[in-house]
Amino acid sequence: MEQILTQQYLKVPEYAKKYGLPESRVRQMCLAKQLEAYRECEGGHWYIRDVPGEVVPRAQYDELIRENQMLRTKLQSIMALCT
Repeated sequence: MEQILTQQYLKVPEYAKKYGLPESRVRQMCLAKQLEAYRECEGGHWYIRDVPGEVVPRAQYDELIRENQMLRTKLQSIMALCT
């Protein structure tokens, strides 16, 4: 149960509504291990991790893009001074 509290998990109806999928399809995906899901006991509710483990949060991605643009600008300035 600690696993559920420390990370953001959704139940099947919430996940289906959020991503526009039928609940039956979401359950099939959980059983086929296509989604990172956790089940308390046999026949219990599925708890599906909202964000897959390999996904970078949007804020971190945006920060990386800003840093990349800043570094490109600095590099262009240095290249201009060297020539």
